[in-house]
Amino acid sequence: MRRALAVQYTAGAAAYYGISAAGYWAYGSAVSEYLPDQLGGPRWAVVLINAAAFLQSVVSQHVRIVTCSRANLS
Repeated sequence: MRRALAVQYTAGAAAYYGISAAGYWAYGSAVSEYLPDQLGGPRWAVVLINAAAFLQSVVSQHVRIVTCSRANLS
């Protein structure tokens, strides 16, 4: 199980760093660190994007905490 977890984290990190490197190569440092700042459009779309980013961070933290607490119980 630890090997599978290590492979999963390695593949995930490779994907995130690969996308980051490709984005920097394509757009350089002209892009804002927080991508929704660069977007234009209706206010409801900006609110929806920010709400989705917030919910993603809440869910990811919850999954992390639950996984750690379950690992400590076994």
